[in-house]
Amino acid sequence: MTSSTPVVLRLGGACLAAFFIWSSAAAQTTVAFTGGDAGDGLALTPGNVVQAYNINGGSVTWQGVAFTGLTLGVQDPTFDQTSADPFAGQASSDDNALRSILQTLAWDDGGGSPINYTFAGLTAGATYQLTVLYFSGEFAEREQAFLANNTLITLATVSQTTASYTSFEATANGSGEISFRAVQSGDYGGTGNQDGAIINAIVLSNVSAVPEPATWAAIAGAAALAVVLVRRRWHQRAA
Repeated sequence: MTSSTPVVLRLGGACLAAFFIWSSAAAQTTVAFTGGDAGDGLALTPGNVVQAYNINGGSVTWQGVAFTGLTLGVQDPTFDQTSADPFAGQASSDDNALRSILQTLAWDDGGGSPINYTFAGLTAGATYQLTVLYFSGEFAEREQAFLANNTLITLATVSQTTASYTSFEATANGSGEISFRAVQSGDYGGTGNQDGAIINAIVLSNVSAVPEPATWAAIAGAAALAVVLVRRRWHQRAA
């Protein structure tokens, strides 16, 4: 006679796994770019992007996403252009679009003027993914802090030779807003070079929706049906 217990445990484990997949928020992720194509570090999904901004630059379309120019940070012309190329020799349309985005930047004046932006018009209580692009080019490497809704997310090093991005999740407040800040890291425990924050672009995207109550009911119903079938088989074998 075969016990049904292992089957029931496997079913329970599957349901728990589904719960954690749907309910847990993704941790921040930092990745270096090797180019601008979808397989070179970041793949954008145009249908998921809510807002995308090219900081202190013009309108650019990258991977099918339209980036709007946005004025932020210190407005000193000497900090609007970088001459370095983080992926020289690559020349697809998306490589060139990202290269254009990385050629303009915002600087926080050595920590004196933190780079702040508030995403508005969002769904209150909804969770979004915020992606920050950064590359210092001809300017010194430095360490910076990223905050969302006044909460420290992470510290990140801005390189002169490698462009990178950091992605993390943030929840819109009751007014449908998410506040973002980039500032040098010293006030948040950072020990890297303190020469002011630098960012090149910001992207806000939708994330996968949490299942509705009806979905959880369907999962529970499927698990209950499986248990009934296992018990029926057990009784048939016992007979």
